Order: sequence, then C-alpha cells, then structure tokens
Amino acid sequence: STPRSDMARKASARSSCTVLLKDRLPKPPVLSKAAFMSLSAYPMDAQEAYDRILFHGPALQGIKKINGWSEKGIEVVTRPAPSPEQWIAQPPGKAWIIEPMMLDAAFQAAILWSVQRTGQACLPSFVANMRLYASFPGFKGDIRILFTVNEESENLIKGYFTFLDENNTVLASISGFEAVVDPGLKEKF
Repeated sequence: STPRSDMARKASARSSCTVLLKDRLPKPPVLSKAAFMSLSAYPMDAQEAYDRILFHGPALQGIKKINGWSEKGIEVVTRPAPSPEQWIAQPPGKAWIIEPMMLDAAFQAAILWSVQRTGQACLPSFVANMRLYASFPGFKGDIRILFTVNEESENLIKGYFTFLDENNTVLASISGFEAVVDPGLKEKF
C-alpha cells in the first residue's frame, strides 16, 4: 500500500509548471498606445471592492486603486508585497524572485472585471506563460496591472496581463490566462 504521506502529497497536487532560466533577463517590450485601453470609471473604489466583492484579508489586499475598466479589460495599481519574512515564518530567502502581490492582485483584477462585465465572479484556472523582464529583489514602488480580455463565453474568460512600473516599463507579462466564470463563486467569495 502507498504510505499516507505519499497519498497526501498526490492528493494535494493541483498545479504544475516548467521554469526556464536564462543568464539574463530579456529586454522588455515597448508597448504601443493601442495597449492602453479607453477606460470608464469603475463603480467602486478598491476598499469597497474588498468589502463587497473580493474575499482577501488585509495581508492580501494589494490593490490600491482601480484606474478604470471597459468591456475589454481593467487597470489597477497594486503595492508590492512585504518582505518574505513578514509573510513566511521560515522564508527560503530574503527577497522575492517573483513579486507575489503583483500576481495575486492580477487575479483579483480579473475577478473585478468579471463581476462588472458578467455579474459573476471568476476563478483562475490556467496560465500558459509568464515572462519576467525585471528583477524583483529590492523592487520599490507601485505596479500598474493591465488585464486585457481577448475571449469570453458564458463560463470562461481568456486574456493576458501586462505589469508596468511607474515609468511604464514592462516588468512582466502573463499570456494564456483562463478563468472559469460560475454563478456559485460570488456567494463563496
């Protein structure tokens, strides 16, 4: 029979990824003006969104501002995560390799877009690719997140994220994002 710890490990595996490491970071792409959507005001501010829509507690309430939204996406501003020792009892290092607040805030932005567009919450289910263009150890300043939707159906949204620093330099991107849209999620949130 399989030892209990092996069974628990297999039962808890919910995702996987492949990491490709390079000697140096690639040069960030230059965004055209077309990458910036024409946005309308979101009907609530960030704090109200956390109170009414999002389920995240104070430690993960990274979205500082919702810049606006459209039928094609949403733009938010997030703060960086605190140092690893503030979040993890025994962190593996003194600095983040990937900015965790940025990632979680991106998925939170997708939820806000989905609720506004469809009336339903969404749950991230797939990311095809994440590319880093900046080193995050020691990163300071806010991060602007653009979520662009390129396909939507009754139960699925697909899109991509662009992460920018205060100088509009691309820090990272996520392509091939998918999220399940389900009426039951809003009540659970």
